[in-house]
Amino acid sequence: MRISQRNKKSNESTLTVTERFPFPFESIPLKISGRPDAWVRLYALSAKPRELENFIYVHFVTPAVRHLVSNRPRGPHKFCAEFINKIKNLSGYTYGLFEYWLKRPEEEWPKSIRKAIRDFKKEGTSYSHSGLELKPKAHEITAYIMEKRFGKMRETHKILNPWTDDPENFRRIYISRDGFRDYYRAFFRIVKTVLGCIPDLPLLPEDPGTAILSHLRQSATSQDELLSEPTANDKVLSCRHTNPSACRPKHHQNSGCKIAIPQI
Repeated sequence: MRISQRNKKSNESTLTVTERFPFPFESIPLKISGRPDAWVRLYALSAKPRELENFIYVHFVTPAVRHLVSNRPRGPHKFCAEFINKIKNLSGYTYGLFEYWLKRPEEEWPKSIRKAIRDFKKEGTSYSHSGLELKPKAHEITAYIMEKRFGKMRETHKILNPWTDDPENFRRIYISRDGFRDYYRAFFRIVKTVLGCIPDLPLLPEDPGTAILSHLRQSATSQDELLSEPTANDKVLSCRHTNPSACRPKHHQNSGCKIAIPQI
């Protein structure tokens, strides 16, 4: 960590803190600057971690990422920039989901993923020259889902050709060309690091980033409840303590004792 400020005694002098991200992105530095009064308010807000997390995500991370990855279209589509960037955002998220699950065994697929792939195959299955059925690709499924959900809006914005007509062209324009795909790939790597796998995330949420964060929050809440200290009313299984309230999470972890189960 590095802290710098030109004049410590001045209320107008900007204070800058530079720190690196935690694993697995420790090579990336993050720099935050603000006047002393702003740091004091930020410190007060940190007493409520969820509010601070939401504030930083909504007012800093999201606008910055959208600014970096969103390009205003040119030519005939320049008047539907908002719609096109929305499609690119959701396409990057959807592509990342299917890219992950298509590499996993089919028995591990969530119901939403299994249904989407089943519906996609009903529309027509591709075959190789030798007659073997080809496995669906992430960008093909993404084009199908986006066309099914936003096809009429596409026509309204005078984007004439259905995206399913040429999935490769859809991939080049809406998935590969901008940074949404890489943004969600990084996001999913963090989720996998924290949760061990990608959870059953919704398809086409209003805000994909918020949908991912909600699962991370739920996981954090579940872990906090699991490791919370038992009360006298809790039932502790396979524990050598006669008094349940005497058993602590460290004892459970070190001795192989099962976690206390609250009585409802």
